[in-house]
Amino acid sequence: EGARGGGGAGKPVAEQRVVVCGLVKNNAEFLQDSLDRLLGLRRVFGGVKVVLFENDSTDGTVAIIKETQRQHPGVITLLQETNLPANRTNSETIRVLAYGRNRVMRHALQKHPDFDLVIMCDLDQVLARFHAGMVEDCLALYPPGSWEMLTANSYSEYYDIFALRTEANTIWKEPLLDNCWAPLRRPGVRLTKELLYKLVGRHQRVIPPISPIIPVISAFGGLFIAKLSSCHGCAYDARSGESEHVAFCRDFSRGKGGEAGGRIFICPKLQLQAEAIHLVDKVGHS
Repeated sequence: EGARGGGGAGKPVAEQRVVVCGLVKNNAEFLQDSLDRLLGLRRVFGGVKVVLFENDSTDGTVAIIKETQRQHPGVITLLQETNLPANRTNSETIRVLAYGRNRVMRHALQKHPDFDLVIMCDLDQVLARFHAGMVEDCLALYPPGSWEMLTANSYSEYYDIFALRTEANTIWKEPLLDNCWAPLRRPGVRLTKELLYKLVGRHQRVIPPISPIIPVISAFGGLFIAKLSSCHGCAYDARSGESEHVAFCRDFSRGKGGEAGGRIFICPKLQLQAEAIHLVDKVGHS
């Protein structure tokens, strides 16, 4: 267990430092609010850095980031690339997400190696109800040292089944060990509401926020907070057709960075807003 120290273990939250990582593209509608909410973490932690990866935006995304950089000197790093795949297919989108997440995580590890924690998050509507106090409350209940990664819950049904891999537990009565979306991509399969519910919707369960943390094999839910040093050697990978988070969590739990395998949990108290587009219609199902 000695290799599981660090990452803020035994240190007051106010003395811990966190690097926040995220990806943005054409996100001007929600970006300023998301950045303001994340910058609020400076009242909780002893140090906060933000690393963003942006590609090919055609709206005001870049202007918002640069103005926020001007207002908060030395806090936000912007990594940019152009002419990446245009997200015309699901597989293209996942490849770009994996590439961007690897870029920001690599930057965090190389430029801020002495930081305690890392937050990887989406920067869209999922943060609409997020505030720094959520993280503060979670770390008070579950101090670093009792976990290596905490992932987010949802206010509504838990939506991110694509990234979820888990043994049976109090929420999911049967193991979810494979990509439940995969059958929908087989040749000749006709997508119906019933099939979508059977494969995905029935697994989108409500997790009460008062529940204890739930051990999982892989999860995301729009945000995780993790021990930064446990992320060494971990990589996002979309080549299998799975969520890019599955490969990262697999590396993380195996201890690819030379440490003991990292323990991954869903933290029910850390609730984000699920976008309606990610929730499967359950009309007619109890």
